[in-house]
Formats: sequence, C-alpha cells, structure tokens
Amino acid sequence: KNVTKADIEKKLNEKLDEGDIIGSSFSSSWAIMQLLGGVGVECSTRNPDGSITFDINTKNDKYISSMQKTYNLFNQTTGINNSTKWACYFADGAQLFRYGSVSTMSGFREMEDDFYVVPTPKLDKEQPEYRAIMSDGNNLMGLAYTCQNIEAATATLELMAYFTDQMVTDLYYDEVLKYKYSRDDSTAEMVDLVTDSIYTDFVLIWEKYLWDEHWLRYKGYGPSVVSTIRKSESSWIQRFNETLAKLDELANEQYE
Repeated sequence: KNVTKADIEKKLNEKLDEGDIIGSSFSSSWAIMQLLGGVGVECSTRNPDGSITFDINTKNDKYISSMQKTYNLFNQTTGINNSTKWACYFADGAQLFRYGSVSTMSGFREMEDDFYVVPTPKLDKEQPEYRAIMSDGNNLMGLAYTCQNIEAATATLELMAYFTDQMVTDLYYDEVLKYKYSRDDSTAEMVDLVTDSIYTDFVLIWEKYLWDEHWLRYKGYGPSVVSTIRKSESSWIQRFNETLAKLDELANEQYE
C-alpha cells in the first residue's frame, strides 16, 4: 500500500533488478543442454549393428529447430534469465521455475515456500518418454595406460561399483532425495520418474570437447544456428571419427 507510481515505473524497465520476480532461471550452460537433451536431441546414435554415428547435419530438422528455439528463448524472451547472479532467487521465493540436476534439491532444505519437482519437458506429445541427461560432472573410473594387471584392476573396479549400487545409491535416492529433501509424496514420485529416465551419450563420455562444441556451449548461440553448424560440421565429424579409430586401436591391443 506504500508503493508509489514512481516505484512501479522503476520496476517496468525490462531489466532484472533486485526485488524483481522472474519466470525461469538457467544458471549454467549445462542447464541449457539439459533442456535440449530432454526434448530428445542427441549427439550420437548406436546403430543395430553396434556401430555409432555422429548425429549432426544441417538436414536434421529436429536438431536445428531445437537449437534455434533455444537461441530465441534465451535472447529474445522476457522473464528468462541465464546468469548465476540470480541463482538464489528460487529459494527466496522470487522465481517460478529453477532448472538443474536432481541434486539441486539439496539447496532448498531451508526454503520457506513449498516446491515441487517436475521432469525436463518433452518436445511434444509424440515424444514417448521423458529424458534426463546424465551430468558431465560425474566422475568416471579409468585405468592408466601403463596398468600391469588389467584383469585384477577391472575386477576390483567392478566389485566397487557393485557395492556402491547395492549400499550407497539406493540409500541416497530413497532416504536423502525422496524424503529428507522432499516435501510430499508427489515429489518422491517425481524423483523416481526423473531417475528412471536418465541416459547418457557416447560423445559425452568419450569426447567431452566435441560434446561442448556440438552444443555450441561456449561459442554461444547466434541468430542463425544453421550457418554456425555448417562452418563446423566437417571438423566435428573428422574429430568424431578420429576418436572412434583411437578407441578401436586401444581395444585391439594385446595385454599381457
């Protein structure tokens, strides 16, 4: 009741200021790729014969359309924020949607407002299932090239992974995410829905640089996604094929 006309006019400046309420926030480039992964855009496809192809060409309507819409969303839409500066807005009750990984829930334990978990949106009703892309921040175990006992090392890693799956993973999801970090039963059900739809991509695991380049992650989105892709397509395909060749070479080596 103490708000003046000048206060209102000051807020209507089409800029994000302290005290504003915003619609959505993407606090990292990874969150943008989560959105694209959710609509079914992939970097690679495994064929029936086991071979892998790199999914990038200017005739891929789904890829081009999704990338172009993403550019429009983050550059031409009021109420969409892509800055870490305002990442705390959701917990403060000044933001409608907060995009992030499942672990993002851990930051809302002290949040006063109720919150709900929903999966990454589908592209349309024709998409058969939700998709939750695995974060590139996950730790992957590997063996040094100079390892002298491949059999013993891999057996140990496999046993460690088994015990983690049996003793740690379920405990984290069932006891921490679904109950300690959740406010109601529906949130726990959504955690199940999201985790059941997790997938990863060959390129994300084996060729991180190519993954980032493919998504224009650090080059940024331009007004014409097609032209940007055309400039990079041949070099991306060459690098992908070189990675496959190197993996085949390592797989065919004989170890004592």
